[in-house]
Amino acid sequence: MNSFISLYSEVFETASHYYDNIVKVHVERLTELDNILPPSSTFLMLINTATYNYEFISKNIQYATGLNRESMYAGGIKYLLSKVHKDDIQVWITALQDLMTFCMTNVSKGDRKKMSFQYNYRLQVRPDKIINIVENQIPLELDDIGKPVIGLGHFTVYDDGIFHPIKAYARMLNKNEEYETLFFKNYGVQYLLGGLSNREQDILRLLALKKTSKEIGTKLFISHHTVDTHRRKILKKLKISSTSEILSYCKENKLL
Repeated sequence: MNSFISLYSEVFETASHYYDNIVKVHVERLTELDNILPPSSTFLMLINTATYNYEFISKNIQYATGLNRESMYAGGIKYLLSKVHKDDIQVWITALQDLMTFCMTNVSKGDRKKMSFQYNYRLQVRPDKIINIVENQIPLELDDIGKPVIGLGHFTVYDDGIFHPIKAYARMLNKNEEYETLFFKNYGVQYLLGGLSNREQDILRLLALKKTSKEIGTKLFISHHTVDTHRRKILKKLKISSTSEILSYCKENKLL
């Protein structure tokens, strides 16, 4: 876990610190809003990446996730990192790094507060409970070099029990006050194919082309029995019950 905390720190490293008046104004506004919001599957958090703390956490967090609000305040971002699903955390941090790099290299300093960053991941809120989170981050304050340091996070919980590959978006408000997508990346390939051998990936791609076991065997110079063995291993590794499900999933997520 310490290595992931270190990686997270590198993404958001800043020499600037924001306290008191700047944070206070945002907290007061969010508190007023939070007082009138009904219980729901969404919640808000004000994130200070200079201190790795949450300056504000919506009361809905416990209703939506089951996580304790006071524990979130006490543990800060490190507490959230400890709850990110072990299979997601490396890819999630990579997505954050990609978004930050894009922002700092492709968006002018004057436009960075117009940005919205979206990504998803899973939280292991209990040993027997995993939830899907979609997080939207809007920069509210920048540090001296224009790096986002205070952000408003809008979180939505999808308790559907379905695996969703991590996707990251960077959008900016255009002249029509509409968000326009400037960056998109689907990290699902790493999820879907990462556990497969090179041979299994070759077979998966040929299955996507609707090749039979005999045709695949001929192309790869192996027997159709070996192809069938690999096919069964692919199904087991991906926890999918049939070849048709693999193909549908790959097509839907543009993984092949």
